[in-house]
Amino acid sequence: MNQYQNKKLSMYLVMQDYLNEVSPDVLSLMPNFNLNLTLFVEKVTYLYEQLELQRLNRGGYAANKQLLKTDLSIYGAFISAKMMAFANNTSNFVLFDKVNYSRSKLSYLADTALVTAATIIYEQATDYLSELANYGITIDELADLQQKITNFNVSIPQPRANISIKRASTSELKVVFLACNVLLRNMDLLSKTMQLTDSTYYENYFNRRHTERPKYRKWLAKGTVRDVDGVLMGNVWMVCTALGIKKRVGSSGIFYLRSIPDGVYEFEFRRTGYVTEVVTVTIFYSVTSVVEVRMLVA
Repeated sequence: MNQYQNKKLSMYLVMQDYLNEVSPDVLSLMPNFNLNLTLFVEKVTYLYEQLELQRLNRGGYAANKQLLKTDLSIYGAFISAKMMAFANNTSNFVLFDKVNYSRSKLSYLADTALVTAATIIYEQATDYLSELANYGITIDELADLQQKITNFNVSIPQPRANISIKRASTSELKVVFLACNVLLRNMDLLSKTMQLTDSTYYENYFNRRHTERPKYRKWLAKGTVRDVDGVLMGNVWMVCTALGIKKRVGSSGIFYLRSIPDGVYEFEFRRTGYVTEVVTVTIFYSVTSVVEVRMLVA
């Protein structure tokens, strides 16, 4: 992701965090708002996962996980297409809706959501197995699908410190960013209907969506560095290559960041005798990020 996309993603994350705190009773007053929000969260999760995949390069786990995810998405869509043909021919519209997953739809799902969707496809195919023979679905194919679900599910808990780069294509990212913008515009229009009926929600929502915002803000992030026992520790170097920052955390163990453009950045915390810790910091004008760093003895 480029700097502009990082900036957009940071704004998406701010909106997602705020809307997660809004009472469901308020959101339910706006028709289709929850549907737009659900789709928005799915796509933001995907973008954040892509950021994680791009920012870390530690040992091959994520590359393997992404390959397993792609494999499951392709094979799940393959089985789904056959079942959708069967459901359409038999006017089984309930089944059609349950298994209506394209490859792109599956690949955009968050990890656990993909496991759930693939499991639904597997279970429905198992229930209709005898009727699906003419559509080329066999018990061996279902066994393959089950194995792919298991393989991918096992890969999910792998340590995030061992994530490896697996970039999405530029065109793919553009499509997801465009979809997020459309969903935000939909939510903007719905939120405007609350101007008189719930002014607090209206003002809070658009304060976070305000486009005429200053580029910089005094305190954008504040944080602490502690040892394994939770004791504040200083004399730790904090480094961000993207911003050209290299500064030492004082003896208090407390640090602040300011005058940084909006975006999502990777900071390394280094001290001789300790394992280098890598922390992601989201910078956005309306939010002060709180960063907690725990240093482990090497």
